[in-house]
Formats: sequence, structure tokens, C-alpha cells
Amino acid sequence: ESTGEHVANTLAELGAQTLLAVLNELPELTPEPQNDHLALYAPKLTPKDAVIDWHQDAEVISRQVRALTGRMTAYTTTGDARLRILEAQPANPSSDAPPGTLQRAGREWHVVCGQCTLRLLTVQINRGKGRPLAMQDAANGYPSYLFDGALLGQDAGVA
Repeated sequence: ESTGEHVANTLAELGAQTLLAVLNELPELTPEPQNDHLALYAPKLTPKDAVIDWHQDAEVISRQVRALTGRMTAYTTTGDARLRILEAQPANPSSDAPPGTLQRAGREWHVVCGQCTLRLLTVQINRGKGRPLAMQDAANGYPSYLFDGALLGQDAGVA
């Protein structure tokens, strides 16, 4: 699966190649006006776009995480800490727990979403050295923040 960073790099390379091809053909090209009815506007991403809403479906959140990789990184909160989600994938287990509940299943960690759960693979917590960690390692290192039953995204004012 592609990430936002991978797509941006690929598009930059394709754009450069296309620009050179168009410049070579410029004398023979005939200008054609844009059809404004087919044009789409993509709003600029803001920091609000990086905040995870656990009420959304796990697939939607997974796409948010991939899209923001290498940019502003999708995040949530746990206690007074910010937890950046660097790699995650939708999972099938469902739960009666409220959205945002962190659940341990063996060595795997899932967050309950509006539909299904999101399996956390790599995270970064703004504590210690703030290095990216496998979710199990992060839970081992920060058990007061990452424990079975922790509610993510419930706190305000986290830096």
C-alpha cells in the first residue's frame, strides 16, 4: 500500500518527466481551455486533518495514517501524551468497547473504531527520546500511557 510520501515522490518524478515532454512539444501544441465543471478543488491540509477520530471506520483511519506519512503524521492522545500513529492496518475483530479503547490481543494491539478495529504496528509517543517504536515495545516502555483498556483521544490540551 502506498503512503502519501510515496505518492508525492512518484508524482514529482512523473511531473518533471511530463514537463520536459511538453516543453519539447510546445511549438506544436494547441491550447485547450479547462472544463471548470470537471475540475476539483482539494483543500490544503491543516493540523486538524492529522487528529484521529476513532468513531470513523478502521479503513478510513488507516487511509488517513498512510496519507499523512512523511507529512504531519496522524495522531491521537493518551493521558497527557501525544501518540503519533506511523503504521497501522484495519483488522476484523469487533468490540463492544467504546471507540478509542486500546485493546491487547496477545502481542497485538488494536484500537476500537466506529467499525472494526485498527491494529497499531508502529507508533511514536512524545515521551523519552520520542523514537518510532513497534507498538508492543511502546507499550512495554510506557505502560502508564499504553495499557489494555486505555482510552485514546479523550484528552484536551496535549502539546
